[in-house]
Amino acid sequence: MFGFGTTVDAEQIRSFNLWLDNQFNNYIFSNWFDKYVEEAYKKGLIRARNELIKAGYPVQKIDDINALLRSPQHLKMLNYLKESIVNELRGITDALKQQLNRVLSGSILAKENSKLIAKKLVAVINGKNAKQLGVTNTLGRFIPAKRRAELMARTETVRIHHLANIEEYSNAGVSGVRVMAEWVTAKDEKVCNICIEMEGKIFTLEKIAILIPVHVQCRCIALPIKVKKITNNK
Repeated sequence: MFGFGTTVDAEQIRSFNLWLDNQFNNYIFSNWFDKYVEEAYKKGLIRARNELIKAGYPVQKIDDINALLRSPQHLKMLNYLKESIVNELRGITDALKQQLNRVLSGSILAKENSKLIAKKLVAVINGKNAKQLGVTNTLGRFIPAKRRAELMARTETVRIHHLANIEEYSNAGVSGVRVMAEWVTAKDEKVCNICIEMEGKIFTLEKIAILIPVHVQCRCIALPIKVKKITNNK
């Protein structure tokens, strides 16, 4: 497994890191990655437009989502999101490499066989039998790479949806409508105290754009204030 023989040396560790880098680059620059971000963004645009209509703003339903996606404003946001997610993934990959190298180095010093080393490497990636194998980080805590990636994917999906919403709300504001955003939580037992405290609060688009997600796996959303409320505040 992982191409190791009965022993592991520094050259094999270097080769392994090169292989890991190649896997990461192939993943990032694949059509699948672009499709994932773009599809999430499209869903955010559709929801935002529907929320604006429900709130009474003078906007039309989306006729061509792909044409809307190609508008300069949305293309700029998409590029920003893709770059942001790439940097986040690089952080996970760097942490993974550090953990794998620590396991490999320790295994070399302990003269462990390749079968045990392979089990430890698998544990670093998916967490299976990690505790029994003594796989931890320098602080004695351990989150497998697979779990970190899952948490990041869920959180970044919320961010993509949220920023797509904000861009559409901003577009509605361009035609002379003052758009404010209201904070709304998922309203269930899983909502944290921080998010509960934000429920119903009103923010400018500029401010709320950087507030959601509040934390990993946050499910908060921003809704446009109804036109009637805006009129009464003028």
